[in-house]
Amino acid sequence: MITISETREINIEDILVLYKANEWSSASKPNELYNGLLNSETLVTAWEEKTCRTWECDF
Repeated sequence: MITISETREINIEDILVLYKANEWSSASKPNELYNGLLNSETLVTAWEEKTCRTWECDF
Protein backbone atom coordinates (compact mmCIF):
# COMPACT_ATOMS: atom_id res chain seq x y z
CA MET A 1 0.00 0.00 0.00
CA ILE A 2 1.29 3.46 -0.94
CA THR A 3 0.75 6.30 1.53
CA ILE A 4 0.96 9.92 0.34
CA SER A 5 2.15 12.42 2.93
CA GLU A 6 2.39 16.21 3.00
CA THR A 7 4.12 16.41 6.37
CA ARG A 8 7.49 18.01 6.90
CA GLU A 9 8.29 15.48 9.59
CA ILE A 10 10.71 13.48 7.49
CA ASN A 11 13.79 11.51 8.49
CA ILE A 12 16.81 12.33 6.33
CA GLU A 13 18.04 8.74 6.58
CA ASP A 14 14.82 7.52 4.95
CA ILE A 15 15.13 10.09 2.17
CA LEU A 16 18.80 9.27 1.59
CA VAL A 17 17.91 5.65 0.80
CA LEU A 18 15.93 6.89 -2.23
CA TYR A 19 18.60 9.38 -3.31
CA LYS A 20 21.42 6.83 -3.03
CA ALA A 21 19.44 4.13 -4.86
CA ASN A 22 19.00 6.53 -7.79
CA GLU A 23 22.59 7.78 -7.56
CA TRP A 24 21.41 11.37 -7.21
CA SER A 25 24.27 13.73 -6.34
CA SER A 26 22.33 15.37 -3.51
CA ALA A 27 22.84 12.17 -1.50
CA SER A 28 26.40 13.32 -0.88
CA LYS A 29 25.13 16.56 0.74
CA PRO A 30 22.56 15.34 3.29
CA ASN A 31 22.38 18.56 5.31
CA GLU A 32 21.78 20.73 2.26
CA LEU A 33 19.27 18.21 0.89
CA TYR A 34 17.33 18.07 4.16
CA ASN A 35 17.25 21.86 4.54
CA GLY A 36 16.21 22.29 0.91
CA LEU A 37 13.33 19.84 1.29
CA LEU A 38 12.12 21.36 4.54
CA ASN A 39 12.29 24.89 3.17
CA SER A 40 10.54 24.11 -0.11
CA GLU A 41 7.11 25.61 -0.67
CA THR A 42 5.51 22.19 -1.19
CA LEU A 43 6.75 18.80 -0.01
CA VAL A 44 4.86 15.63 -0.88
CA THR A 45 6.25 12.13 -0.29
CA ALA A 46 5.01 8.68 -1.24
CA TRP A 47 5.78 5.76 1.07
CA GLU A 48 5.48 2.03 0.62
CA GLU A 49 5.46 0.71 4.17
CA LYS A 50 8.47 2.58 5.64
CA THR A 51 10.32 3.15 2.38
CA CYS A 52 10.19 6.49 0.59
CA ARG A 53 9.38 5.84 -3.07
CA THR A 54 9.23 9.35 -4.44
CA TRP A 55 8.95 13.00 -3.48
CA GLU A 56 7.93 16.25 -5.03
CA CYS A 57 8.70 19.75 -3.95
CA ASP A 58 8.51 23.26 -5.34
CA PHE A 59 11.43 25.50 -4.47
